[in-house]
Amino acid sequence: MFPLYNIRMVARLIVVVTGPPCAGKTTLAKRLAEQLELPLLTKDGVKELLFDSLGWKDREWSKQLSNATYAVMYHFAEMLLAARIAFILESNFRTEQATPRFLELQTSYPFNLLQVVCNTAPATLLARYRFRAETSERHPGHVDQDYLYEFQTPPLDSDHYTLGVGGKVIRFDTGENFQGNVEALVKEIQEWRGTIVQTDLEEIHSSRK
Repeated sequence: MFPLYNIRMVARLIVVVTGPPCAGKTTLAKRLAEQLELPLLTKDGVKELLFDSLGWKDREWSKQLSNATYAVMYHFAEMLLAARIAFILESNFRTEQATPRFLELQTSYPFNLLQVVCNTAPATLLARYRFRAETSERHPGHVDQDYLYEFQTPPLDSDHYTLGVGGKVIRFDTGENFQGNVEALVKEIQEWRGTIVQTDLEEIHSSRK
């Protein structure tokens, strides 16, 4: 495995963790960030900072701050790409909305993308969301209890959360005991990362001959 400084010097890499609500994205992304030693930007992490700074009230306000959150995330993604720092982005990226923005980034800063698309049975997703809403598991600004009745309206199929940007796609089932499969996922990402860095280093070496 190549040390992180090589990745910063050579290849632009993004690991995107995406999928429908309550698919375990944030939990998984945090595990990956820790084990891969990569910086992590999560949608909820940014959005909750905005809640704390600007306040919270209703569902409509939450949606407005979601739009602001994505603007912040793309801004920092662009800075990290410019600096050639590999990183992880986590959110429920909708294909039709997020793909054009990622293609813009790809044009400005050609990068290698690996998507981890999380999903599990719709009944499990709904049960998780009910638990979240009833227990106030998240920041109150999300007003999860007000969203419960809408929860089945958004598409829950993982294809709706897969970016049309190319690269490697790993579909990861976050059903019961998914934590036990994280090690294998980490290994697969490490192998992907090592292959890309090796290829880039070989190309640089060859160009200098």
